[in-house]
Amino acid sequence: MYGEKMMDVIRLGYYNLAVFFLIFMMFLSVAQGRIMEENYKNKISYCDLHQKSDEKSECIRGFLEKAEVELEGAYKKLADKISPNGQVKLKNLRAVWGDYKKQQCEFDVLGFQKSEAYQAMLLDCYYYKTKLHLRDIREQLECLEGDDSCGGQ
Repeated sequence: MYGEKMMDVIRLGYYNLAVFFLIFMMFLSVAQGRIMEENYKNKISYCDLHQKSDEKSECIRGFLEKAEVELEGAYKKLADKISPNGQVKLKNLRAVWGDYKKQQCEFDVLGFQKSEAYQAMLLDCYYYKTKLHLRDIREQLECLEGDDSCGGQ
């Protein structure tokens, strides 16, 4: 009798721990999105200090280059973690990602082609899309084995 009650207490403890963990992960996901948005706003604010469009473009280009290095590192870490089939899919994703980002951003800022700010707006779009993609890759990296929401990598 005592053993059964003890097992019930242990099961309840594991259940509470699992619920706490799920709530914590949901909070972390929301917080991570807010941090990314805040970092994006800080980058914009910092680069907006530059008055000339070419200076603003160079400022954004610096942030974009750092984001691309981060993305490359995340790709490499993910490739080391996933199955051989997943590695093939990741390689294909990497091959088309740059073209997708370029085409999407060119479409997004199409109406500003004749504007002096066009280049800065295009680079800003590249940066934002890169940070979003980096977030997605990092989510895959942080996925627990057996979590079906991660694509079963």
